[in-house]
Amino acid sequence: MDTTEHRYGHSFDLASGAYLRPVRLFPSADGTWPLPENVVAFAPTVEPGPYQWLRLDAARQAWELVPDYRGVMLWDTGTATPLPNRLQLGDDLPEGVTVLPPLTIEPGAPLRNAWNAQVQVWELIPAYSDRPLWHKADGRVASPLPPGVPLPDELTDIRPPADVEAPVRFVEPEGWVEVARPSSR
Repeated sequence: MDTTEHRYGHSFDLASGAYLRPVRLFPSADGTWPLPENVVAFAPTVEPGPYQWLRLDAARQAWELVPDYRGVMLWDTGTATPLPNRLQLGDDLPEGVTVLPPLTIEPGAPLRNAWNAQVQVWELIPAYSDRPLWHKADGRVASPLPPGVPLPDELTDIRPPADVEAPVRFVEPEGWVEVARPSSR
């Protein structure tokens, strides 16, 4: 028997069937190459892609590519918030969940993340619904805008001065300016 020969098997997790790694086999005294319980003689023939892994089929006859989102950060596409990940090897992503993190928004920016299901990406949309708004013409409080509606030209989210008694209006780029009252004669 040639003792310099190296043979390898391929190990898998007994509970999940997940491919682990190649393992060196050792011959027995009778010249056979016994396989441990969690090892098969055949190698995978494909490489897993992103969010895939190899799993031994139930008959232990072939390796199959299955979804693998274990240990991956998951995001709710409705709220752009993180979700606990309890997915197992072979589980597909549930509806309304993505692995793509929401886009970064600078603090105070009037934006929010919205999931575009058609192209499977996050998009930033205007978000003035939780901000006070004022009419530029006279400083009156404006009604809130629904999410996704851009700020109309006639509104601003810059608060008018509180310490001014004269009427004001918003002028670009100066901001709020006092408006002269008509003189009464």
